[in-house]
Amino acid sequence: MNAVNAPYVAPLVHDLRGAMTRLHLGKTKLRELIDAGEILAFKDGGKIMVTEEECQRYVARKLREASARRRLTGTNPMAISD
Repeated sequence: MNAVNAPYVAPLVHDLRGAMTRLHLGKTKLRELIDAGEILAFKDGGKIMVTEEECQRYVARKLREASARRRLTGTNPMAISD
């Protein structure tokens, strides 16, 4: 199999810029989440790294929180009102 036909394999870890892109967060917000322990990260050769699993865990937690708010209020917290 050549490189053109090779299947895509998602990376296991992202550097800070990759995690920012993956989570659609700015650098300041991502650093705040890491510093607060809401996103786990590690240093490798001076680079801050975030696992793909941790990115997915963060998104799943945010979805659970949104769902809980919806159940409590009976409304969609993300709904756009006129």
